[in-house]
Amino acid sequence: MTHVTSAIIVGGGIGGAATALSLARQGIKVMLLEKAHEIGEIGAGIQLGPNAFSALDSLGVGDVARQRAVFTDHITMMDAVNAEEVVCIETGQAFRDHFGGPYAVIHRVDIHATVWEAVLTHPGVEYRTSTHIVDIRQTPDDVTVFDEQGNSWTADILVGCDGVKSVVRQSLLGDAPRVTGHVVYRAVIDCDDMPDDLRINAPVLWAARIVTWSIIRLRGGQQYNLVVTFHSASKKSGA
Repeated sequence: MTHVTSAIIVGGGIGGAATALSLARQGIKVMLLEKAHEIGEIGAGIQLGPNAFSALDSLGVGDVARQRAVFTDHITMMDAVNAEEVVCIETGQAFRDHFGGPYAVIHRVDIHATVWEAVLTHPGVEYRTSTHIVDIRQTPDDVTVFDEQGNSWTADILVGCDGVKSVVRQSLLGDAPRVTGHVVYRAVIDCDDMPDDLRINAPVLWAARIVTWSIIRLRGGQQYNLVVTFHSASKKSGA
């Protein structure tokens, strides 16, 4: 194979959608296969740095992403033990000039929708949902995937974007996911339910030795994402 003209992507999350759009914009015919019954995204807030906006611009969706993102005044880290400020980074015009782009936060559903809307309108991408890939076979010239219903698709290349429990990775490398022991609890709260002194236009991270707590403003300031992260030895692989 000297020239790639077709690709199969397994997984329709943010990574899969972005990969499909990127390849299609280069003239490669894409088939995207998603296990879930509907294309969607879970989670809450995600931070977008200048490099992320550069990537979104290259996909032709940067302007839409900017419309849906919340541009912050600064980023702050606090010491959760003594309540002292560790560092505060301004993210205004000086930040943008230095790094060549903005810093913002956005809901994962919104950034996924931004990319997926462009995928849906691109003639070079086909997609199927409710498609659970169970087998992968390669030759020197192409790769074929099979789902649990016996359907198959063949293309020049295969890209696995199917998450931490990746069927593609398991098939190619054979290793199982490794549980690190990091545990995360997330909540999305309407702005009206937040205390007045926490309604700030900046992500704030409260850090301690075994636990961190962060607050991220979303969706035009109408919601806040609260995230608590800690390490649990009982959750580690082999524990």
